[in-house]
Amino acid sequence: MESRRWSRVRRKRDDMLDSIGQLNLAGYPQPSSNGRSAIIEALNRVIAECEEDSSNTAYNQFLFAVGNNHAGTYYPVVLAVIPVLGDMLRDGSLYARSWVLNVLIDLCGPFVPEFNHRHFRGEPLQKLLIQSVAELLPIIQSLAVSDGMVAQDAKELIDLINVRLSE
Repeated sequence: MESRRWSRVRRKRDDMLDSIGQLNLAGYPQPSSNGRSAIIEALNRVIAECEEDSSNTAYNQFLFAVGNNHAGTYYPVVLAVIPVLGDMLRDGSLYARSWVLNVLIDLCGPFVPEFNHRHFRGEPLQKLLIQSVAELLPIIQSLAVSDGMVAQDAKELIDLINVRLSE
């Protein structure tokens, strides 16, 4: 019985790693300091390691890959990774889910689009980000009613999305 459980966990992890490997980031502006695989490496780190300390490292690595963590900004490339973050919320480990919720709280809360990238394809980037994250609400709501450590973060993100959608 236990081996089946771990087999499912490994299969889900492998599926998430595959979806990350298939990310198409072309056409999405991102920080000039990014190497070709900066975002993919940060996401892979969270999924593969899934430990609190490494998740904190990947958290910072990811926020720098999609923007400037110190300045609290993001680039349009963040839109390309929202579906993968949704997969991680649905199928990831407890630490991966916590990591995603905290990343989304920062991105939807105090973070703003990078100065020269306030719009993407004619639309305000912040609006596009909030709409993309709002598509994950069914998953986030299911986490909010759980008994786990992610429930409070999920509730905070739901409140934040609702405020942003009403602006």
